Amino acid sequence: MHIWPRTALLLGVLCALSTTSWAQGQGPGVIVGTVVDIATDSTLTPASVALYSTADSSFVTGVATDAAGAFRFDGLPAGGYRVRVSFLGYDTVRRDTVVGTEPVRLGRLGLTATAQALGGAEVVGDRPEVQQVGDRTIYDVQNQAVTAGGNALETLQTLPSVDVDVDGNVSLRGNGDVAIHVNGRPVPLQGALLTGYLRQISSSQIGSVEVIPNPSARYDPEGTGGIINIVLVQNTDRGLSGGTTVGGGTAPAAELGGTLSYQRGAFDGTGTLGVRYDAFDLAGTTERGVPIVGVPGFQAYDEATETLSVFTTARVDYAAAPRTALVFEGVLGQRDQAGTEDLRQFSTRGGPESGTRFADGDEAGLTASVAAVLNHDFAPPPTRGRGPQHRLSLEAKAFRTRSDDDDVFTERASGVLTGLEQSTEDQTVVDAYAKADYTRPVGSGLIEAGGRLTRRSVDGTLDYSIGEVAVTDPLRSNALTYRETVLAAYGQASRSFGRLETLAGLRVETTSRAFDLLNDAPPLAGLPPLEGEADDRYTDLFPSAFLTLPIQGRSGSNLRASYSRRISRPSASQLNPFPSFEDTLTIRRGNPALSPEHTDAFEVSARYKYLVTVTPFYNRTTSPIRRLLTEGTSGTRVFGLANLDLQETYGVDLSVFERRGPVRAYIAGSLYRSTTSGMALGSTFSSDDVQATARGNIRVQVAEGTSIQAFGYYRAPQETETGRVSGFGIVSLAAAHELSPSLSLALRVNDLFATSTFTFESFDGATVPLIAVRNPAIQQAFITLSYSFGSSSDREAPQAPETEADSGFGF
Repeated sequence: MHIWPRTALLLGVLCALSTTSWAQGQGPGVIVGTVVDIATDSTLTPASVALYSTADSSFVTGVATDAAGAFRFDGLPAGGYRVRVSFLGYDTVRRDTVVGTEPVRLGRLGLTATAQALGGAEVVGDRPEVQQVGDRTIYDVQNQAVTAGGNALETLQTLPSVDVDVDGNVSLRGNGDVAIHVNGRPVPLQGALLTGYLRQISSSQIGSVEVIPNPSARYDPEGTGGIINIVLVQNTDRGLSGGTTVGGGTAPAAELGGTLSYQRGAFDGTGTLGVRYDAFDLAGTTERGVPIVGVPGFQAYDEATETLSVFTTARVDYAAAPRTALVFEGVLGQRDQAGTEDLRQFSTRGGPESGTRFADGDEAGLTASVAAVLNHDFAPPPTRGRGPQHRLSLEAKAFRTRSDDDDVFTERASGVLTGLEQSTEDQTVVDAYAKADYTRPVGSGLIEAGGRLTRRSVDGTLDYSIGEVAVTDPLRSNALTYRETVLAAYGQASRSFGRLETLAGLRVETTSRAFDLLNDAPPLAGLPPLEGEADDRYTDLFPSAFLTLPIQGRSGSNLRASYSRRISRPSASQLNPFPSFEDTLTIRRGNPALSPEHTDAFEVSARYKYLVTVTPFYNRTTSPIRRLLTEGTSGTRVFGLANLDLQETYGVDLSVFERRGPVRAYIAGSLYRSTTSGMALGSTFSSDDVQATARGNIRVQVAEGTSIQAFGYYRAPQETETGRVSGFGIVSLAAAHELSPSLSLALRVNDLFATSTFTFESFDGATVPLIAVRNPAIQQAFITLSYSFGSSSDREAPQAPETEADSGFGF
């Protein structure tokens, strides 16, 4: 078993501009604005407004807001400035701008109340753990001790309503079809490729996570479960700043990461680098409920995997022209994985061993993406009013990933070699899009419109050979091509009627797909053959609507109702009918006749002062895609895919956040009922189950600079269309200590009580032919040391005018 690292270096010049105006010509410059409470929209006075030069961070002047909450700076030379707004009991807000001949109108600058302003119910501080902004809930996950040394999947596991299973599949409210975005841009991967991609991202590289269960028509509707957006760390300090993290664990595991940022004048640049090593063991058994003569009835297996990955990002923002912004971003990831599986077969549990199958594999994957964004504001922001400006935004992105998987399978009976097979699988996925978005204030409302063109392609080859001389097996070798084009256009409008905020929109998408296999899929005994082509073309409408009513006099409290329609298109791997042969007794194959599934999602939420959020929801999915088990005449189990008729899910989410003194905590849970029905593969399948998840997180500051944190998660047993899954839970414990203002230490123990083992049963409707137990060895201890440097507040504070209280595809 071998692991070989590849040096991954990402070079890119990236440019972007903040939404401001650049000076041209002569004459005094002007900056005006109004300071308000972001929750109530009431003006704040007297707020402190300080002005700094972005060229050298020097203090220029300062004023206090008047009785109307307004401020004004006159007689400013042309150039770049930073406006710093503070008010006792509120978080400080900074806004960068460039002064020219026209007055700079910053509009209404909203400040968020800190914990001190909320009295006994302290939940919002310098970095609030949770914020609800528009259609999303934002969780601050930076510097969590319970995810120290972890990866993106372990970070997602700590969030309310989000579940991650042992295979790395992410679900939201029980729906596994979730669109994963990074920095607001979709990751066009599924299955094992997506899991590998997320495991490359270290928790230390993640600043926050946005959960969007009901996105508006502006967003790509792919993913019936909604959108989870991972926001990577970006340092906003002026000058040079950054940090590094080093850690190791008992799995064994190791991590080395760093962030470097430099901001001066019109340029802002940030780069990150993370290197991870992980070892993972998995043990399990599979047993037939109904024995078949001549077919092994019991299997036991042990898996061992080692992974070395490198994940790096780069971003540069550049002030290119008056009211014009350019952004370039790049991501490069390299993953090398080696693993073995030892499968032992028995006629019955406790009986003599009938044979073994040993697999030794190496997999390498390289992922790269580049994105360019241009934002142009047609006019300075209005003096009054909130929301987006009159703006045109153009964006293009290209994403490419390639994976190479080499495996050797050895079979023995009574110690004698009975079979030797080798497989080589190469896959390349390319996803590119270009889009335009236009926003314009109209009266007291806002209109938005845009379009997007997306092109996806998958090319894969599978070469299977038999024997020591490696003779190609034509029945197990193949090649595929997949092409998908999506053309989309949308429009939406928003307007406030008093305190009631409304938004409605419609998106139209036309999709064409072409799937082709080089060779037809071989027949499987007792099962109908499947065609190797899956061309299709269809058009869909995706309406959305939102109503939000802030509760007057209750900061952070509101009522909200929303609706959206979303889609899940079958991927290349789901369409591919060519069977897998890694396990000769359990075969998996796709279905080229699959149709997309559509979900209508409704939800109503009530939030009280950032403390409690209750969200009843109802989702209706037509043509849901499900993996179903069928039994071949030779005793081979085949997991295939089919569209059922309908799935309905309704339930409620509850989140409670609290901060009192040194204690910060939250508890969250979901309780919902899911029913599914339909005819597929000649049989009727249905399920009706009440499902529940619960989690809690508590952090206690036991001394100055020292805290302990605990996280617990539990998922109740589940019933599916073809089986049941036992419940399981996990508890993690962590501690963090600040050695100095720039140096900190964290210790984490994952799966403290080794309770992550679970059992699942699969059946074909008449018998119970498959009972499996999986025991992932995820218990480990991990320690990390983090160092940071650079801080804009350190440079600005001495000159401040007054002291303020800063608070997988393929086969």
